Formats: sequence, structure tokens, C-alpha cells
Amino acid sequence: TVVQAQCPFDGIRHFILTALLLILWFGTAQQVAMAVICNPNLPASTPTADFTLDDDQGTATHYKTGLTWMRCALGQSWDRSTKTCTGSLTAYTWGEALRTAKSYSFAGYSDWRVPNVKELLTIVEDKCYNMSINETVFSSPPIWYWSSSIVAYYPDSAWFVDFFSGYVSDYFKANSLLVRLVRGGQWFGNFGSTCSMDDLTLQNVIVNGMDYQQACQTITAGPALTVGATGNLTLQAGQRITLRPGFRVQGGGRFRAVINPNL
Repeated sequence: TVVQAQCPFDGIRHFILTALLLILWFGTAQQVAMAVICNPNLPASTPTADFTLDDDQGTATHYKTGLTWMRCALGQSWDRSTKTCTGSLTAYTWGEALRTAKSYSFAGYSDWRVPNVKELLTIVEDKCYNMSINETVFSSPPIWYWSSSIVAYYPDSAWFVDFFSGYVSDYFKANSLLVRLVRGGQWFGNFGSTCSMDDLTLQNVIVNGMDYQQACQTITAGPALTVGATGNLTLQAGQRITLRPGFRVQGGGRFRAVINPNL
């Protein structure tokens, strides 16, 4: 029989974390009303310009990672008229969060998932506290959000990110926290010269906004492709794009192919 001993300090620490969470949870309105404090000597780590905001669907695509985020936490709804999140927040245990994400459909996609801790940290605003998140991009309360990452030394716990202060800690999986879903490939992967992907031909489609593709692909714009006046296609380094005769841009706009070396 194997018995796993738990250090008494762990229980005390998690009791304190639970108490703090309750204070944060019920004091959300007061927290949000507090002045956001930012260091003017630090550059913004998540400027609004780094995101493509879909104000109709309530999503935000991050240039630096290629990941698309839900702008609201689960339980809330996106109000396109006010560009804010409305409704009541829903807290989930870690297991419930993963199961909910697996069957979740939003903004026309069904591949949403709980972000890993590295991904979640990419939307922390490092220069600010009392609100360590870009409130123009993300409207939900800046408190504790689950990641999908398990704590290696204590598998009964998983990592979470506190968007009030920007710090990371672990919490028992059986406890409940908020959840913000993400979709998109694992941008932490190595897209080297040996990668192999299917080439993509864009035909008979209208591109409005932005579409991220993977490295090593050849993007071919066929003659039937129409791009909205503000449409653009962001490519990862190493890609090529070919515009065939007959390619056109709607409304006198222009097609912009951006090569982002950070992707």
C-alpha cells in the first residue's frame, strides 16, 4: 500500500488561498472600481494593437502567439453593443473545466480548450496591477483562472493565473475557479525546416479580418479569392504566398500579407 503524505503547510496554504479567493470573488466589483496601477517606465506587454478584436463574436486573436481567446469567462455572454461581458460568472473544478471545453461551441468553432499555463501568461499585462490584463481586450473580472497544466510534484493540483496581480500559483483540482477558453495550435512547437504541412489554396472565399496559417505552407490565392477592404492574412516566417492572375480586392482596398517573425 502506498500512502501519499501531505505536508501540513499545504493544507494551511490552500485554506488561505480559498479564503482569499472568496474575498476576491465577492469583492470583484470593488476591485474593478479600484484604480489600475501601471508602471510608466515599462512597455505594455499586451497592447491592444497586438490583438485583432472581433466585436461581433467576442473573440481576440493575439498577433504574438496566433491564439484566439474568448473575451469573456465561461458563464458570461458577449454584448456586441457595449463590447463588454454580461451575465453571471461560472466557476468550475479543474476536471469540469476540461470536460466543458471539450464540448464547447462558440463563434462558429468547436475546438476550444483550457489554455496551458504558458499560454495563459501571454495575456498577463506585466506593467500593471489591480488589473493585470488589458481591459479593452478582456472584459471579465481579473481574478483566478484555471490552466490545463498539472503540478508535476503534486498531481492533485493544477496551475492557475491571478489576473489581479499577475502571479501564478497552484490550487487543488477539486476547487472551483474561473475559466477562459482559447483555440489555435500550440505555438510553442518547433516549426523548423523539416516540418511538413499541406499547401493551402484560397479560392471562392472571402477573407475578412485575419487568418493564421502554419509555417512551411505555400499559400496560393486563386483567381476567385476576394479579400475585404481591410482584410489581411498573417503568415508565419518561412511561408510563401502566390497571387494568381485575377486576384482582386473588394472596395478598392488592398491585400496585406504580414510576415510575423515572432510566430
